[in-house]
Amino acid sequence: MRCDLSTAPKVVHLSSLLSQDRFAIVGRLHTLWSWADQHSVDGNAMTVTESFIDELVNSPGFACALRKVGWLEGRENLLSLPRFAEHNGQTAKQRALTASRVATYKVRRQERSNGLANAPSVTTALATEEKEKIREEAEKPPIVPLSGGRVNGLGANGHLPVKTDLQKRAERLFRRREATPWDKATQKAWATSQATIAEATPEDWEILEWYYAQPESQDRPTYRRRDLATLLNNWSAEIDRARDFKARFGPKVYHKDFFKGTEFEGKANCL
Repeated sequence: MRCDLSTAPKVVHLSSLLSQDRFAIVGRLHTLWSWADQHSVDGNAMTVTESFIDELVNSPGFACALRKVGWLEGRENLLSLPRFAEHNGQTAKQRALTASRVATYKVRRQERSNGLANAPSVTTALATEEKEKIREEAEKPPIVPLSGGRVNGLGANGHLPVKTDLQKRAERLFRRREATPWDKATQKAWATSQATIAEATPEDWEILEWYYAQPESQDRPTYRRRDLATLLNNWSAEIDRARDFKARFGPKVYHKDFFKGTEFEGKANCL
C-alpha cells in the first residue's frame, strides 16, 4: 500500500465526510483493498454490495463516501475500485494465474491425445503447432523504440519497424492498422510482458478476441482496456476478466467487420 496514503487529498476528504481521523480511514482502506486483492485480480467486477463493504470495514456509509471521492464505481453486485493497481501490485498474482492456465491447457491437451491415441488428431497437432509458433514469436527481439534521427515513426532506412505476427494479433483487438507504428509506451509494455503473452494458450486468445468483439452497453458493461499498452501490461488479468464476462452475460455474435481483412475474416462465434 502507498506510503503517503495518510496525507492523500482523498483520504483527507473521506475523513471529513465520515468524521473519522485519517488513520482510521487508512486502516479501513487497507482492509478493503486487502480483501479485493484476495478475491479479484484488479479490483473490477466484484460481486458484492455497498452494504457488504460497510460491514467489512465496520463503518456505515463508507462505500457511499468512496463513491464521492472516486474510489468506488459500478452498480450493486458489479462494483469496481478505480486505479486499484496503484494500491496493490498484481505481478506475482498474474504470473500464478498464467502458470495455472498453461498447466490446465496441457492437461486437457494430454487428455484429448490419450482419447484419440489410435487415430491421428488434427486438432491436437494444430494446437501444438500454434503454441510453438507463439513461443517463437515471443523470442524475437521487440520493436526498437523510435528515436535517433527517425522521422514520423520511420526507421533510418525509411521503412516502418517490422511487427511480429503475435504483435499484429494483439493490435487487431483494437482494430489498429498494421501500418500504424507503436508508441514508446506500447513498445515498453510489449518488452515487459511478451514472456507472459507467449504462455497464452489458443483458448486464451480465442476468449480475448471474442471479448473485444462484444458490443458495449449500459446493461452489459465490458470494462475492457482502452488502449493496447494497458492491455499488454494487464494481459493475464484481462483474460480472466473476459472469462468472467462470458460467464455472466453469455456469448454474443461477433461484430460483422471485426475480422474483416484479416486471416480470421468470416470466423463464426463458437465459444
